[in-house]
Order: sequence, then structure tokens, then C-alpha cells
Amino acid sequence: EDILKQFGLQKPEKLFPARPMFETLSKVVRREQHQELLDAIVKSPTPLIIEADGGVGKSIVALELAKSLPGKSVGLTYDCFGAGTYRNPNMPRHLASILLTELGNELFERGLCQLMLPMTGCAIEAFYDAFADRLKVAAANLHALDPSALLVLFIDAADNAAIAADLAKETCFVEALWRLPL
Repeated sequence: EDILKQFGLQKPEKLFPARPMFETLSKVVRREQHQELLDAIVKSPTPLIIEADGGVGKSIVALELAKSLPGKSVGLTYDCFGAGTYRNPNMPRHLASILLTELGNELFERGLCQLMLPMTGCAIEAFYDAFADRLKVAAANLHALDPSALLVLFIDAADNAAIAADLAKETCFVEALWRLPL
């Protein structure tokens, strides 16, 4: 805790500012489209969008897809909805600084890159640069373990992040993340 305070962090939880809050299900039935979606993700050189009406199971599909990536691949699923807390002003999930810190440190947690400290007062470009560096290192480390491994980011309920940003009159990470060269 003393070391974290030196970096301006009052609580260790700030290293993981938007932990997933997905509903835990005792049994999951995979969709018939699972393999088709997985194949599209594995083969796509560009980001993909999966759209469906609310409540049909997109979150579960994202989690299942992340678990079923081939070999030593890693899939991270960022939870924009946060069990309905996405509109709560003291639990923002729509800010790039929150998303990038969370995902960067989830990669760190898996031993794929360095820790990403929240950078209070930094320009958002610095967050994107730091995150892009961690993605490159993580991808290289995965490739060293398994040349066919993929690093896949699933952003679940991005529309909720956009709604929260709109309500707070702030910028949402969705468009900028979409343009990040991967």
C-alpha cells in the first residue's frame, strides 16, 4: 500500500478500476452460431461488431468465445454494463483511462506485460500509447508461447458505455479504441 501511495493510488483496487460484473450461470448452452462467430473472429484481420437486441445473451456469447479461442490464445472481455452500474458516476466504465487501465492490468495479471498504473492528470493519448505498448508486448509474449495464439479483446455492451458518456457529457472510449492500430 505504501508503494501504491507513492504513485498516487489510495487503494489497490484502482489498479483494476472496472472488474467484470457478469452474471454467473451454473449452466451455459452455447449458441448454434458459436463456431461460426469464433471462426470469423479468428480469421478477421480487423475488429468486428456483433449486434443483437438487449437480453438475448451477447455477454454470455462474448465470455464463451473468449474461453474457446484456440491454443494459448487470450481473450479479455471488458464489461461496460457492470451489472447495471454503468450510469453510476462513481463507477465510470465509459472512460478510456478506466478501460485501458483495467485491460492493461488484466494482461499484466496473466504475466503478459508490465503493470499499467493509472496516470492521473495525463493526456488520454498517453493512456492509449501505454496500452498499445502493452498490447504489443503481450502479443509478442503470446506468440513466443504459441505462434498461432491470438490476443482478442471483447468489449461487451459498448452501447451502455456510450449512453453513460452522453449522460456525463464526457467522451466514450469506443470510437478511439476502434481506431487504435492493432
